[in-house]
Amino acid sequence: TDEFQRELIGATQAMEFAEGEVISEFEEFKKQIGRAETAYEEDVEALEGEEVIDPVTGEVISEGTYTAAIRKLGTEKEEGLEETVVGREEGLEALREEAGGEVRAAEAKIGAAGFSATGVGRTAREVLAEEIGEEARDIDAGFTEERSDITEGYEEAVGEEEKGKTKALGEYFKTRETAGEDLGANWERATTNYQNLLKTYGIGEIGE
Repeated sequence: TDEFQRELIGATQAMEFAEGEVISEFEEFKKQIGRAETAYEEDVEALEGEEVIDPVTGEVISEGTYTAAIRKLGTEKEEGLEETVVGREEGLEALREEAGGEVRAAEAKIGAAGFSATGVGRTAREVLAEEIGEEARDIDAGFTEERSDITEGYEEAVGEEEKGKTKALGEYFKTRETAGEDLGANWERATTNYQNLLKTYGIGEIGE
């Protein structure tokens, strides 16, 4: 009876220890999974977190790297488009000033020569007007092309940022999933040991 009692106590203690180890490893597993999830969320926030503005200074005090990159690209695009408008207006203004002087000079020459009403005079004015119009069209063509280049460059840059974000999110997710797989090993080992111990004592096999 004493021997049986000792074996029973030993078995009970072994079972309690094995069960405790399963519970302990499971609790640790849950903690580590929680940490992995938190790290994942922090990574995502650091990547695409919303823009936060300081209410006093109006400056950006927090935002994800992807969000910041997109905001910067958008600002650069708008500034670039504004510059094209300014450049176009400056070009046309310079052309107007130059053309005005040339027209006045041409009219003076035509009047002095006394053939302002002749076909030759009209032809001279038409040639001058055509030249001025051609320069104006060149300015507009350059304006349109430059704006198109800015827009295309912006879209390409945004596309690259999107690719980078997608890749980063995939890496974050993979890291989290891998962490979950690795962290579950100790829990699975403790569970297996516990189940083997149950079999050793024939627990759960009655009636099979």
